[in-house]
Amino acid sequence: MELFRHKVAGQVLQKADRYGLLPYLIPDFVAERAHFDLLRQLDMRTASGVRIREYFALAAMYLGPFIRQCEDDMSIGDVHKLANQVLAPHCRYFSIANGIKHQARELYIGFFRLMRGRGRRGEQRFLRHPSTAEAFELYRLWVEGCQQERDLLQSWQRALAGEEPEQKQKPRKRRPRRRKKRPAQQGGEGGSEAKPTAASPESE
Repeated sequence: MELFRHKVAGQVLQKADRYGLLPYLIPDFVAERAHFDLLRQLDMRTASGVRIREYFALAAMYLGPFIRQCEDDMSIGDVHKLANQVLAPHCRYFSIANGIKHQARELYIGFFRLMRGRGRRGEQRFLRHPSTAEAFELYRLWVEGCQQERDLLQSWQRALAGEEPEQKQKPRKRRPRRRKKRPAQQGGEGGSEAKPTAASPESE
């Protein structure tokens, strides 16, 4: 955590990986170039004056393994389980509090919602969730580090800023009521039935 506070986490961890020392600092930690780019973005964010939080740093460190195991059709329950699997070994080894782990897990769930794209069910509720802003910040750092999905990032940014026009619901067209058919009247006026005329003798 001190590496993040001093804004050198990306630089130090990448050098440790280059010299084969990374497993001694963080056991079972596998990093890629894109992952180090993300950590550098995080260091630049801290250098700009934004305070680094432990749960945010934890989520950033293991974001790579989390993304590699994500699938578009996963349910939120499955994402919750995956986040626990990714974070649990590190939290046990360094005795990290459950509250820190819980906040990092919430960031992963929000990150997954952002990464899979717009137009999903419950999007408006997700945009109003208190943890969405920080999940978006993690997503933004990842996009800027990896140089991809910029169009989706801008779309989410407009949605969070409330710059998108609200879609007006079209009023439902009412179906015309069917008029009930009146029963046909038998006979002439007054409703009297017409009596059959007697046959003339000539017709017999």
